[in-house]
Amino acid sequence: MDRKTAEEVPDLKSLLFDGDVGTREEILEAAFDALHEHGYSELTIDAIGDEFEKSQSLIYHHYDSKDELLIDLLGLLTEYFETRTPEILPAEPRDRIEMFVEAAVGLNDTDRTAIGTFIELRAQAVHDDRYREHFVRSDEVIQEYIADDIRDGIEAGVFQEVDADRMATWLHTVGIGTAFRSVTSDDSWIETNEEEVRDYLERRLYK
Repeated sequence: MDRKTAEEVPDLKSLLFDGDVGTREEILEAAFDALHEHGYSELTIDAIGDEFEKSQSLIYHHYDSKDELLIDLLGLLTEYFETRTPEILPAEPRDRIEMFVEAAVGLNDTDRTAIGTFIELRAQAVHDDRYREHFVRSDEVIQEYIADDIRDGIEAGVFQEVDADRMATWLHTVGIGTAFRSVTSDDSWIETNEEEVRDYLERRLYK
């Protein structure tokens, strides 16, 4: 499959639930919609059931609690990044890094409600080891993708000789920090933050 440009990438829900699905995926899609609407604190199995076209008893058959269900939903998201993301990314390493910066640091065309929802879930990791284990894993996956893009750019001669893992850790951490601040403040700082990140990449990474 040809790689798509950033403008052609569908929204997250379409990416996760874009084909033939079984009961598990139908439940997780209902949870995705209910979580988006209610947020973590107000989310209940009943609210998920309202979004689910089949009997709510099926939800209880598969999951003992909303947290077990949400962790499975987060796992589905990680599975997607592990197995399918390369199909929708630009071919050139610099374009892939720029795509990440636009989305994670510039927040271009990003649904702030969705950001807030995932921030709520990440916050659960403070007290729940199950969430913590998930986010440790998902951070590793995302950082490895970024590091691979950087290594590709170095090999192609378009990036400077940098430590790809260190650079990827920094860039992903900036993205997480941007997400946290974006849901608790206005937008006055976002453009400056993005410009600073781009300036750093021009000096330290790009040739």
